[in-house]
Amino acid sequence: MHPSWQTNFAAKSYSDEAIAKLKESKDLLDLGLMEEADYEKVKAELAPVIMGQ
Repeated sequence: MHPSWQTNFAAKSYSDEAIAKLKESKDLLDLGLMEEADYEKVKAELAPVIMGQ
């Protein structure tokens, strides 16, 4: 496997996991099972991962 391919795959995997976690958190928020402040905290933590920063 080419090293840059491995890096891109790992980054994509982390991004996919972060997106899934954010969507799950949004669902919980929409269902009234999570507070807005908690959702915003999760979103702030995951956004850099999703955006590749």
